[in-house]
Amino acid sequence: MITRNHLESGLVNARIGENPVARLVTNPKFLTISSEHFRVTYPTGVDRRDANQVLSALDSARADFLRRAEAASISIGDLGLLEIRLNDSTGDFTSRHVNHGGPRRRRAAIGIELQPVGILKRRGVLVNICDTN
Repeated sequence: MITRNHLESGLVNARIGENPVARLVTNPKFLTISSEHFRVTYPTGVDRRDANQVLSALDSARADFLRRAEAASISIGDLGLLEIRLNDSTGDFTSRHVNHGGPRRRRAAIGIELQPVGILKRRGVLVNICDTN
C-alpha cells in the first residue's frame, strides 16, 4: 500500500516477479523490499542478495518464534509490520540514534536500525541468524 509518506518522499512501488508478496521501493539512496511482516530498507550499494538474506532470516526467525510460543501455549497477538533499516555506515547508524534535543518523529510501524550489512556479515550475525533453523 502506498502511503502519503511514500508519495511525499517520491518513493515508487513496483512488483517483483519472483515473490508475489515482496515489493521493491526505490529512492535515490535506498531500496526497500518487504514481505508480509517485514520491510527492509537498505542502501543502493548493498547487494540485493544480502538484503534478501536479511529478509529471509527475519521471516524464518519469526516463524520459529511463533512455533515456540505455540508449543509453550503462549498466545501472541498481531505483531504488526516491523521496519528494518540497514545503514550505509557506522557513522550513519550512530547519528540516527543521537538525540539532538528536538522532538523525534513518531512512526506508525515498529523499527529497528542495524549496522551496515558488511559489518553484520564480518561479525557472523547474518550467518548465525540463518543457521537457527
